Amino acid sequence: MEIAVWIQTLVLLITGVFVCWYTIETAGLRHEMVRQNQIILRPVVVPIFDDGPGRYVFKLQNVGTACAFNLRVQPIKQVFGEGSTLQVTHETRFVPIDYLAPGHTKELESSEFSDGKPANAQVLQNKFFPRRVKSPITIMIEFEDVEGGGYEHPITVGPPTRIHPSPALQVSAAVKNVRLRGIRRRTR
Repeated sequence: MEIAVWIQTLVLLITGVFVCWYTIETAGLRHEMVRQNQIILRPVVVPIFDDGPGRYVFKLQNVGTACAFNLRVQPIKQVFGEGSTLQVTHETRFVPIDYLAPGHTKELESSEFSDGKPANAQVLQNKFFPRRVKSPITIMIEFEDVEGGGYEHPITVGPPTRIHPSPALQVSAAVKNVRLRGIRRRTR
């Protein structure tokens, strides 16, 4: 009789361990499923550098499945010129966009500032385009989802590099160095 009680207690203990393990695994799967749904249903905003002969248009496109709200591109600050007396600080500021529906693209309006003063000419705004940038620049895109969750998407634009796709002919091709670094939740 005593052995039967011990066997019954052992079976009950093993069953309890398996039930606890199963509960923990199921909770982990549920958490991951919720996280994956949030990722799938969030807006994904990417930059488009539309440049051609004499025209430079900076656009944002929502390639996600949800609408993006309150889109902002942080001002791009650059310094031009050599030496401390000849350096000019330049800033390109962008007009915010209220919303961007999934699959839509919108051109960003911008204004130029040199040494903190508005610049009339739009001659320097294209200096952050992939074919024209001289040193690495980070462009920060910020936006919100329908629930007000904030996201930021840093994009690094580096100077173009030259490669030789045909070494025998020494034909060079410019490679644009645009790196999308992944969207992360804004904590501030």
